[in-house]
Amino acid sequence: HENPAAERLGEHKRTNHAGFSRESKGPTSTEVKPRKKAKNPMMCFSENTKIIMHNGESKLIKNIIFGDIILTYNLQKSRYEKDTVLKIDSPVHDNLIEIVFSDSTKIINTDNHPYFVKDKGWSVYRRYENDFFKFNLRVNDIVYKYSKGKDLKELNVISIKQLSIKIVTYNLSNLSNNNNYFANGILVHNESKKNK
Repeated sequence: HENPAAERLGEHKRTNHAGFSRESKGPTSTEVKPRKKAKNPMMCFSENTKIIMHNGESKLIKNIIFGDIILTYNLQKSRYEKDTVLKIDSPVHDNLIEIVFSDSTKIINTDNHPYFVKDKGWSVYRRYENDFFKFNLRVNDIVYKYSKGKDLKELNVISIKQLSIKIVTYNLSNLSNNNNYFANGILVHNESKKNK
């Protein structure tokens, strides 16, 4: 059974240390200049973000523990894979945004958390100094969502709003194999620099 969305993801075959494709090409206008005086903070999600587990069920990111088995995506082989959580970060952040997608999914995360975007690769809303993700995440971009028992689903970014709050956030910063997971169903990076 062919998976059109997975085939497009599979086109990103060669990865660098950040885990995004050297073949991902977007128009030069999508490249973000880093803010030179801003230190690159950790990439995280709000505590009520749901993580897709290996069995397709979900668990709040604040309740994820070392050794939990979650669902990830192998970009080179274009397939779902199980992965073991080896590290969870939980810093306090105030650089937060809320993203709304075309199926009404909402996610609150730091403004530098990478999403896998069609025709771009890993993309962030804001780039900081020494950041290794060079593409913008913008309204109308197409991202990929897990669909239980089905192919990956394409969604559009409908809105991105900056928030004036300061909260404890979470990230699964080290996994046993891949460098991504599904946050509220959306494929996101985990900040690891593994070449996987």
